[in-house]
Amino acid sequence: MGLLFYNNKIMSKSNTLDENLISYWSFDTNANDIHRKYNGSINGATLNSNGKINSCYYFDGVGDWIVLPSELKPTGIFSINCWAKVDTWTDTRKYRGIFGGLGQGTVATKGGVCLLHARNPNINQNSIFLDVYSSTNRYSCVSNIPSEGEWHMYTSMYDGQYIKLYIDNILESEVNVGSITIDWTGSALFRIGYNYQNISSPNVWLGYIDEFGLWDKALSDIEINYLYNSNLALKYNNYRYGNI
Repeated sequence: MGLLFYNNKIMSKSNTLDENLISYWSFDTNANDIHRKYNGSINGATLNSNGKINSCYYFDGVGDWIVLPSELKPTGIFSINCWAKVDTWTDTRKYRGIFGGLGQGTVATKGGVCLLHARNPNINQNSIFLDVYSSTNRYSCVSNIPSEGEWHMYTSMYDGQYIKLYIDNILESEVNVGSITIDWTGSALFRIGYNYQNISSPNVWLGYIDEFGLWDKALSDIEINYLYNSNLALKYNNYRYGNI
């Protein structure tokens, strides 16, 4: 079993990043889940050879997204980690979704979990939001946007007490929400590259997304640093069977 070192601490590949892993989509050849069998359903997104690691999917900002099975919607402790590269932060669309249900809604929206870019020049808003809904509240972590046209790693999580947003390997925002159940009743689907606001004009990602993983645990700082610094991709199915 291989060992990973970070700040003189040791972690094993199979005992940490494989632990509580639900699904992992490498996007190397398709949108299939390489850890289990929760395959994504592609709506327009195109496979592209210029991924962060091997290939990725490109989303045209108009009608492209990937639908994940509904049973994967996190309702408790979770982590979602992915790489994304935006074409531009300054296009005319107010919202651009990286993943999730419905972001920037009201308390009554109950939109599950959503990571998105929100841009509103009227109030000088140009930020990354992680929105998490309970049955009674919408909670938001907010961060400045990173540089455009470059790959950045986004880690979103709820650890049972805090929701947290990391960009690259830096904790940008955390909010103490206490013990909640995440409410998806206002959002029927869990999608990559999408933030639902209006069915006739969905807020779709404009750019690339790669290496998308979902856990039912809170990733540690050590694990996040490994994901950010390794540049190897985590081929969990290979790790599991020892064929590294």
